[in-house]
Amino acid sequence: MQFQADILGVTVQRPKVAETTALGPLTGWSAGCFWQSEPKLPSSGQSIRTFEPQMSKAQRDVLYAVGNRAVERSRNWEAGISYPVS
Repeated sequence: MQFQADILGVTVQRPKVAETTALGPLTGWSAGCFWQSEPKLPSSGQSIRTFEPQMSKAQRDVLYAVGNRAVERSRNWEAGISYPVS
């Protein structure tokens, strides 16, 4: 999260409990699907951790350019490779 805050140059907040996919059952239960009784869920994670940008603009620009170069180099990497057909 710190890297995202640094690269984006913005404050990033995340719940204390980062794994919130367990909240999905609440949606199913409230819609009347799957569960006959309310599912047991983790705490709502109201406590939030905040990440402030700490990276200089110069360093951010360099890392962003390197990341873009890596993405460009990975495009069409499989072109010209023939896969055996079984």
